[in-house]
Amino acid sequence: MWLEARTTAAQREIIHKIAGEGFAFAQTAFKEAGGERKLQEALQYASLTLSSQGIVVSQVELKSAIEKAYLEYKAKTKVALATDAQPNEEATRQQLRKLYRVLPRSLMIFWLRLQ
Repeated sequence: MWLEARTTAAQREIIHKIAGEGFAFAQTAFKEAGGERKLQEALQYASLTLSSQGIVVSQVELKSAIEKAYLEYKAKTKVALATDAQPNEEATRQQLRKLYRVLPRSLMIFWLRLQ
């Protein structure tokens, strides 16, 4: 609520945009770093960028905006992974056709080995 009380709608939009940029920057530039390091880098990026535009935000509010960007990213990633994980119907049919062509031969070879 502090953010809403002390900033305009346009400033809040900029703050959330910059927080998202900070998150993206830290996520890509510091891939191997842990979460806390990424958060610190995102905070530094966002804080410097916002202050250069004359927007002053507390570290707590900025951290909240970055964490919101993280949660949005995580939700989008989860949906994308779930969509990718669903089988492609045509690919499944092709795999089954291939299996049906190979299976009789494999069974024949297996049966001959038993003899």
